[in-house]
Amino acid sequence: MNNDYTILFETKIFQIARKDICAGLRGAIVRVEKRRDGSVAVRFRERYLSVEQCARRPEMPVVKAAKPKRPAGTVGRKEWCRNFDLKKAPKIWQTTEGSVTKVQESL
Repeated sequence: MNNDYTILFETKIFQIARKDICAGLRGAIVRVEKRRDGSVAVRFRERYLSVEQCARRPEMPVVKAAKPKRPAGTVGRKEWCRNFDLKKAPKIWQTTEGSVTKVQESL
């Protein structure tokens, strides 16, 4: 059963009557019985619930959300990191090279 108290049975949707809604029913497992005369009975725990067939909900088309445009005058992603390039930066051994020699001279 769905959270809106509907049941899909043999491509038909049935809704439980408001008077029969009780605690623990939302999302619960119910037993659906198809009788010989073609009627449908729905049972939850030890009691039968009143149901009636409802129309299918119309399928809503999926609409993709548009990307929000950046306001004029804002800095783009590439602008803030323009001067930050790891390939052009000095290597770690080059930056520590001078400090190692200074330590050795002081000893």
